[in-house]
Amino acid sequence: MKIIPKFSRSIFVSLCGIIAIIIMLSNYSGQQDAVLASSFLNLAITTILVITSATLLVKYGVRGNFGKAWACFVSFVVLWFVAERIWMVFELVYQTDPWPSPADFFWLTGYLLYFAFTAFYLRPFKDIISAKLAVFTSGFAIILAGSIAYYMALQESYLSHSDMLLGLAYPILDSLSLAPIALGLILFARGQVNFVLACLFFGMIGFVVADFGFLFLNLDDNYHTGHAIDIPYLWAYAFFLFGTANYTQIFRIRNQENRFENQDKFK
Repeated sequence: MKIIPKFSRSIFVSLCGIIAIIIMLSNYSGQQDAVLASSFLNLAITTILVITSATLLVKYGVRGNFGKAWACFVSFVVLWFVAERIWMVFELVYQTDPWPSPADFFWLTGYLLYFAFTAFYLRPFKDIISAKLAVFTSGFAIILAGSIAYYMALQESYLSHSDMLLGLAYPILDSLSLAPIALGLILFARGQVNFVLACLFFGMIGFVVADFGFLFLNLDDNYHTGHAIDIPYLWAYAFFLFGTANYTQIFRIRNQENRFENQDKFK
């Protein structure tokens, strides 16, 4: 008996379509409607995500690299869930600008756990990831992070220096996260990681896109919750949810030697 129902690809595609339609229509209706629509979509998706991911962790434990990676991923998801709720309370209850806020502590700490997740996850594949590929992806990520920092330093903005530094932390960390994301997606392209697993990397790309958009819009004070740039942000959580809801199959067939590559059994 499955502890978590399988989340089909048709449901996933439908969810992404519904998210985009709701955000676009709510923006047409007005900013306040957009704020409410985005906030409650976020609440619904992330609540289900936390419950499903935590259920798997409790059920299957933290054995081996796979289990440790999953423990880091669940911790990362929980921290970001807390950050989302702080943002929501500041905006809807206290009706104050939620950025910057205590939520940033949970988001930034979450990145560290995401990096730990990718480290444990990719460790079993280290003998098939060439040093050249690892250096290239890491170098690209570092150059991109440095370029963004340099570009933003040249821009005029209403933001204070401290807020600018805080805002810069997100795209810089996003840029650095592209290195393990690229490695994961290369394994996916080679057929060594299936789509369910790749969803956890695809999801992070959505956050990268949304964070870049958030920063650039904030430079001119043009961002608001529910802006169209929130669509890839919500899609990212949908990717995480799809991967998590289908992960139960991988837990059942895993062992310490197969490097999670029984692709034909859980695509």
